[in-house]
Amino acid sequence: MSSPILLPFLLPLPLSPLPPLHSPIILPRSIEDLLMLSMFLLLVLILVIAILCGKRSAKSDEKELSKNLDIQASIFHYGIDGDDKQECAICLCEIEEGEKCRKMKTCGHVFHKDCIDRWFTVELHCPLCRTLVCVVVDRSENVMASSSSFPTLLN
Repeated sequence: MSSPILLPFLLPLPLSPLPPLHSPIILPRSIEDLLMLSMFLLLVLILVIAILCGKRSAKSDEKELSKNLDIQASIFHYGIDGDDKQECAICLCEIEEGEKCRKMKTCGHVFHKDCIDRWFTVELHCPLCRTLVCVVVDRSENVMASSSSFPTLLN
């Protein structure tokens, strides 16, 4: 019988581990910490900018609205006129001497100026008696008179 012919390239080779295709980048711990801190600070900065822009936008909306409203209420500094202390129905605080107030021309109710001005950015009537106290001025400079006969106002 003939002996098999052994070819050396067909002999099994000893197994050895293959080198990794892409070795992971290992950063020192301090660099990882610095990177995490940088990402956190960037996130905080973005949030602060977003909050500030939102506040600025709300203030500009309030200014724009106040340009379109002619509030029919006089501004005065509250003084002592006897024992009848008044309370602002919006913030529920007593109106102190010297505070800026608004007295509604249509109904005579008195409120802190800042409180009622904020109220008028949302509503156009007295918070106590619901009497319409604002005149709405639209962009074409047409004016609707203030009266309790208007159930709704259109700009």
